[in-house]
Amino acid sequence: MINAKAIHDVTGKKRYYLIKTWDEKKPIVTSLLYNPNDATSLMNDKTVNNVFNITVQAENNRFGSLIVVNLIPIKSKSPSLLSKHEKLEDEDNVEFLKEAFYLSDIILVGWGVDGGKIRNFPKTKELLLQHRSKLRCLGTTGNNIPSHPSRKTDKVIWSIYTLT
Repeated sequence: MINAKAIHDVTGKKRYYLIKTWDEKKPIVTSLLYNPNDATSLMNDKTVNNVFNITVQAENNRFGSLIVVNLIPIKSKSPSLLSKHEKLEDEDNVEFLKEAFYLSDIILVGWGVDGGKIRNFPKTKELLLQHRSKLRCLGTTGNNIPSHPSRKTDKVIWSIYTLT
């Protein structure tokens, strides 16, 4: 059985945290993406489905929970429309990131090319640097941008990610 929980703001326009747990005794993976689409605690979207499957299959089923968090918590099917929010790092979101990173054994980063520049999120970047030994990705695009997991459909390999 999978237990799931999502935390939204009061308007429902932001999703701060989505956790799916299938084995509480096993380590946790946090996936840091750019922004949420429409996944809920009951229903996955394509990205959450891919990350979930990747996590379940990783390292011979080593992990038991997946936390999905985002650089920008605003739900949108068009990430390109969110670039204006990059300069406005959401303080509530930073607190949820802090909790997720602390709880996790691995932080799988994958904000992709639509995800803007991590330098626009200085508090998040600092948190990631504090947890640098946990950082993994599914490959990188140009300029050391971690690949977005929705682009991965075949057998994937997690690599160590070095934040610059």
